[in-house]
Amino acid sequence: MSLYGLLLIYFLNACTRDKVINNSVDCSTITVTYDDQIKPILDAKCADAGCHNSNDATAGVIVSNYNSLKPYLDNGLFKTEVITDRTMPIGEANTLTKEEYNLIVCWEEQGFLESTDVGTPDDLCPNTMVTYTENIQGLFERKCANSGCHNSNDAAAGLRVDSYTSILATINAGSFEDKIVNGGHTPALSLLQPELDLINCWKVDGYSEGTPDTCVGDYSYNKIQPILQNHCGGCHNATTPQAGVDVTSYAGMASSISTASSSTSSFELRVLIQKNMPPNGSPPLTQSELDSLDCWRKAGFPEN
Repeated sequence: MSLYGLLLIYFLNACTRDKVINNSVDCSTITVTYDDQIKPILDAKCADAGCHNSNDATAGVIVSNYNSLKPYLDNGLFKTEVITDRTMPIGEANTLTKEEYNLIVCWEEQGFLESTDVGTPDDLCPNTMVTYTENIQGLFERKCANSGCHNSNDAAAGLRVDSYTSILATINAGSFEDKIVNGGHTPALSLLQPELDLINCWKVDGYSEGTPDTCVGDYSYNKIQPILQNHCGGCHNATTPQAGVDVTSYAGMASSISTASSSTSSFELRVLIQKNMPPNGSPPLTQSELDSLDCWRKAGFPEN
């Protein structure tokens, strides 16, 4: 078939394909990784003859190799072509199912993780110490303090996650490491792999309590918006709201923040836990700015 014919098929397929499968995917109950869920999809849908296999490597992309695929993830082309515009993969037979598309959406939201292998502490842990007060307490309150579990009223198994003393007793007894660090207990609201990584880093740092909460005063969107504008506004604005996020308005932030006490928002995951936003090349957030954004999160992401 001529090149013109191939291009015609490509554009007809891209124009007629349903662009929206599901805009409200709940990614909080599953950790999606390349090794576990995504590689089989890409191998089946994108590695046809003449496409992204090891022999042809169209556009330099080999989907069966994470390292070869990563530049395509980092420069935003994968998200644009597969998630946003859905011009890839090509061919009706290769159209992603709803379930496949939703998994890829969650994979992007969680930072394009390669695997669930926690690696070594040096690979994962931030330069600053991970402490209960600054990093862990809020996480536990969201994931472990639901009704009937580890809150001040129920204190299941005698454990309150809002009390460092209570948690320290389980750490000293060895039960915390057995059940949480080593995966012996699954909370009702599953921990994402980056959250488990953060808890592992807390262990590496000696289960430190940290300093008392310093979030005193007004921590609202109106206060922290200049930080978001300076570091994120170049990509996430009303004109080019990448990933559907516009930091120039509170309404534009709706898809990336969550005021539900049981959920981990994509803002928190990408900016405060994984720290892969803003991306390399953008002005990095200072520790003071990160502290202010974390205080906004602790306050429940208020507008005013």
